[in-house]
Amino acid sequence: MKHSIFLLALAFVSLNVYAQRNPHQGKSWNDGRLHYDDFRGHPSQSSEGSFAEFHLSYSIAYDTVNGIAIGYPYAEALMMPHGSWMLPYYRNEKRLRYHQLQFDLAEIERRQMQHALVKNGLYGEDILDNAYAHLMQQFDSLRLFTSEGRDTAALGRYEQMTAETLSSLPDTKKLHFVPSWFYECSYGLGFQSFGGTLGKAFSPGISFNMDIQALKNRHALGFDLSIGVTSAYHDIWSVDDYFYSNTSVTDLQFRLEYGYRIVDNNHWSMTPYLGGGLHVLDQSEEDVTFNSSAFTFGAGLVLQYRISLSFSDITEGRMEREDLDIVAKVAVMHSQFNHISGSPSGWGIYLHLGAGLGWGTYHLR
Repeated sequence: MKHSIFLLALAFVSLNVYAQRNPHQGKSWNDGRLHYDDFRGHPSQSSEGSFAEFHLSYSIAYDTVNGIAIGYPYAEALMMPHGSWMLPYYRNEKRLRYHQLQFDLAEIERRQMQHALVKNGLYGEDILDNAYAHLMQQFDSLRLFTSEGRDTAALGRYEQMTAETLSSLPDTKKLHFVPSWFYECSYGLGFQSFGGTLGKAFSPGISFNMDIQALKNRHALGFDLSIGVTSAYHDIWSVDDYFYSNTSVTDLQFRLEYGYRIVDNNHWSMTPYLGGGLHVLDQSEEDVTFNSSAFTFGAGLVLQYRISLSFSDITEGRMEREDLDIVAKVAVMHSQFNHISGSPSGWGIYLHLGAGLGWGTYHLR
């Protein structure tokens, strides 16, 4: 038992030492003001009494909205404690205020850089280079204006100027996006088959499907058009005429659907849905119109695999999204044709496989 406690204590100390000595661990401006213990590096051989190391950079950060991870450029400015140092004689309030002003200038540059990256992220490296060069100029001005921190009055005036500048710039924390309506359109070919007495009257066949839907926060409203080809097993009497067995029958469905996207990410989605509409069996010829219709209702499932998903650069606070998907859709719908002899009814199964496009907009909040 004592041996186990010793090993746990040793592991804790080792992790703590690693965290303290990790040279890549930086301090952001929002972590608070600088303190003497933020200067943990080894002094150089130069005549300087102290030195603070700052890093400007940008990376791709992500905001996850309804399961979709949206990448965008995010600027960072870090004070690097293990690259910074301060000799004992220079550990005084004026010197600390001087380096805090450097930190403030780095934060100002970060916020301006973030604004530029969001406005035109295509030129991120150029933006970073320009920001770093401008920050070095600001450091030189600070050094000359305050006599490297020795002029207390100048430090006060510079602190007032940087505070006013910081208050005039928005604190560009991690961005958050809000989706507007997202639209999808898909086309597919597939198979249809009927059950019950409807399946005893009409044969299975092939079908074409077009699906258009609008989504808002995982809720989907859609319109589905299914066009299939079937045939009667034998001549079937209807109110107006006969469905003849030697002539093909067009199977049409017009449905309104509501679904909820239970799975949605950058690779695939799953949407169960309910729907209802009009089911038409049509055997019209050139000069004769003949069909029979019924109400249909049921449920289904849509699976989408995203071949590609892309986002535009952020422009005027918004980002456009485009998808290219492989779409598989199954529908189980019930219909009863009361105007056909015997009122054939049954569940129809529709399977479709095709491709889809999606497009929409995300706004910065």
